[in-house]
Amino acid sequence: MGEAAAHLGVDVSTLTRIAALLIRDNLVNKTPEDQDKRRFGLNLTDLGREKTLVIQQEVRIYYRRLIEELPPGHVREIMESVKLLSVAMEKALA
Repeated sequence: MGEAAAHLGVDVSTLTRIAALLIRDNLVNKTPEDQDKRRFGLNLTDLGREKTLVIQQEVRIYYRRLIEELPPGHVREIMESVKLLSVAMEKALA
């Protein structure tokens, strides 16, 4: 859990609570590792995969609508600016 929490930028206790809720709601299941019984994996259940697909579709629709609201002819320029902002944010967090 420690490696995953560090990668996600959250405390181990936060990730543990989130994982417990996802398991409780049958969105993921917990599978122990063969090599090290202290470690385990989290895998999406069928319900978790279904919910993931719904969320992905909703996000696509949202971004499509967002892009449609941008001034014509400026979409590429704005997308490049967003990339620059994203890189700056990553550097600021490092």
